Order: sequence, then structure tokens, then C-alpha cells
Amino acid sequence: MFDWGLRNYHPGWKVSMISDHHDPHLFPVAIIDPLPAYAVGLVSAFAEAGFSAECPTDPPRWTERHDRSAVVITMDPPCDEELLQRLVKSDPELWITVLVTHPRLSGLRHFWGMGVHSVVDRMTRPQVIVRTVELTMASHAVVPMAIFESIAEKLLKASDIDLSEQHVAWLEALGRGARISDIAQASGYSIREMHRLLGQLYRTLGVSGRFEAIALAARSGII
Repeated sequence: MFDWGLRNYHPGWKVSMISDHHDPHLFPVAIIDPLPAYAVGLVSAFAEAGFSAECPTDPPRWTERHDRSAVVITMDPPCDEELLQRLVKSDPELWITVLVTHPRLSGLRHFWGMGVHSVVDRMTRPQVIVRTVELTMASHAVVPMAIFESIAEKLLKASDIDLSEQHVAWLEALGRGARISDIAQASGYSIREMHRLLGQLYRTLGVSGRFEAIALAARSGII
């Protein structure tokens, strides 16, 4: 498991800080899991660590009753993404930790886009999950080590890539939301040729599409 300060990683993430004079254990924690026995076990682990934890029957309403709170929610398939969206909407400053069995980078990208802070393997020890929530409250993003290594590898590869000025200009245009047709016209290519050239650029960056290319270029300082 690896934790990384939010402000040092992804500019789109929410940053929720606890000042030094605030004890994170003062903030309640909701546990949401389809297996009651597992959820009760997590509640006990948080209680032993000094937290006030429970399994609310209506999580969005529960979060609305508290000024600041944290949620630990299992998102194994079939997961309730609508509930996660409602939680984010009910409290934009909610600290969210997602539990997933054998998490993968592709799934993490999706959760991060939904407003999740940390992701932990559901099979890990309860004490590790408790510590993850504590770190999340202290403005850290926690991910499994294998996921961090995958992210770091992509970043290192991007930093070693020698892109042309035109490639950088294309990435900057994509980042501004430009249409492929506009980029093609400005560069003197047909739309079909532009798609082919951008496909080559994505493969060079080791990404699968436009949005991953923009995110990787931004994090790597390319744009």
C-alpha cells in the first residue's frame, strides 16, 4: 500500500485537510458493505481505534446530518455506482475510501473521476483500512503498492519521451477541449489522418485514448 499527498498527485482531486488541532477520530465513519458480518467487523475495528462508526441504512441522509464525515464503501461488482454518486452529491467534502477485491488501475481511474480519495483491497486487514481512512482525512490518497508502481511506470515513461513541438501542441489543444477536426485543420491534415497520427501519439505515450493522454501529459509536465 502506498499513500501520496493529493496536492502532489492529481489536480482534479478534492483536498480535505484536517488542521493539527483537530483529531480525526472526532469525525464519524459510515461503513457500507453488502455482507453484514463484514461491515460489523469493520465497525468494531474503527471503534477500537477510537472512531464513531456505524452502518447507516440511508448513507446519503446520514452524511447530510454531519458537518464532516468519512465513508468506507465496497464497490465490488455488481456495485452501486448510483449510491456513490449520491454520496458525493450529498457532501462534496466527504472523505471516501473504496474497497475493491484485487483493484486494478483501470478501475481506479473510474473511481477517482467520481470523487473517491483512496482505494484499498477489500481483503486487507481491518487495521489497514482504518489507517487508510486516517491518512485520507489528513489529505493523502492511498492506493495499493502495485497500482502506485503502475502509475509511476507510466509517469517515468512519459518523462523519457522526446515529443516534437507539434505533438506537444496537439496535446495542449486536446487539453483545451479542441475538436479533432479543428486540430486537423490547423495542422494541415485530413480528419482521418489526424486520427491516425493521434493514435500513434497515444501508443507512444502508452495510453489508450485522449483523456488518458491529457492526464498523463499534465502530470508529467508536458503541457
